[in-house]
Amino acid sequence: MSRRLAAIVDPYTSGTYLAESLRRVGTACVAVQSQPVVPEVFRSSFHPEEFESLVAHAGDVAQTSARLAGAGVDCVIAGCELGVELADELCGVLDLPGNGAEMRHARRDKGLMADAFREAGLRAPRQLCSERRESLLDWIRREAAGPWVVKPANSSSSDGVQLCATEADVERAFDAIIGCQNVLGLENRRVVVQEYTSGSEYVVDTVSCEGRHQLVAFWKYSKPPSSASFMGYDGMELLPARGEVQQSLFEAACGGLDALQIQQGPGHSELFWDESGPLLLEIGARMHGGENPVLAARCGARSQVEQTVRAFADPTRFSADAVAGYELTHHCTVAFLMPPSSGRLRARPRVERIEALEACHKLEIADCLGELVPPVIGWVALIHPDKRVVDDSLAALRRLEADDFYPVDPLES
Repeated sequence: MSRRLAAIVDPYTSGTYLAESLRRVGTACVAVQSQPVVPEVFRSSFHPEEFESLVAHAGDVAQTSARLAGAGVDCVIAGCELGVELADELCGVLDLPGNGAEMRHARRDKGLMADAFREAGLRAPRQLCSERRESLLDWIRREAAGPWVVKPANSSSSDGVQLCATEADVERAFDAIIGCQNVLGLENRRVVVQEYTSGSEYVVDTVSCEGRHQLVAFWKYSKPPSSASFMGYDGMELLPARGEVQQSLFEAACGGLDALQIQQGPGHSELFWDESGPLLLEIGARMHGGENPVLAARCGARSQVEQTVRAFADPTRFSADAVAGYELTHHCTVAFLMPPSSGRLRARPRVERIEALEACHKLEIADCLGELVPPVIGWVALIHPDKRVVDDSLAALRRLEADDFYPVDPLES
């Protein structure tokens, strides 16, 4: 049997799990860095020792693809959002299984992405994407009543996302975004203004192989109950494969995957659900970030890591294994740890109080003693076969947070 070699572009966050999984099926890995310096947000998840070699991309796709071809690379996978576009380019040059070249830019640019959804007849929020402040202001005056969501066109997660109630808010948000470096280390060159959508928000995680889409997990976001207009989330709950909304969400996600020509590899779709059904927000041509793919698999959902590896390394088995759905063996909620006030952390939180919760499975919290506390300081995964135990542990966690769990000294005015 000939030796196989995979290239993982920016193997950070959840992409860090791909190398080990590939090795288990006899495939070695090289890491491709799309930027010379790993962005700070990803450094703790990058493990170069997992790879046979590192390839630093210097901006010349032909040069990088020649190095990979010379090494014998026979598949290229995006490890996270930052690597999506380069992975697509390399697959195209090397003639390896990948996604459609025509929609390559739309898979990273939120403005082009929404246009692709609408052109395919899919529901998506009304929005405009532009590098000009006045164009965006003209659009909201003419087309959409507030509030509005303003965000970078090419960033990730909730980076730079702001909720704006007035035109002045939109102007300030635009000025705070345009020309600045985002969390991926890229310059924000265009800004999206989008109508605000109320309702529940869901995630549909998938893996595709030769254009066939397989469901691996559903998640539902939760917001703090006291802040209906808060743009962030305080947690996520893993959902069963079957339920009142799941089939419609999956069908909408598949439509979005097709619109973006995501034919090979993982997909991470975010959708709203309102009175008219699913509304596509955006889709990443990569795995769900962080540890959520591992946590989902631990609870009986399908492993997005393992299925991604199978789609590239063993497509025949992927097709034969494409059964619908999954059966949860455990319930899971990922709760974000969010200090209620800003300031400097004067003492470490007593994490043993969280670790003592019955459903506590894993806890991660930033070490920022003496520093300004971030809006989200960490997360805890609550897992248990009994959903009531998970819910009770979550309620206890929130009570702990409200009881001076974060010893913060307020900033002097």
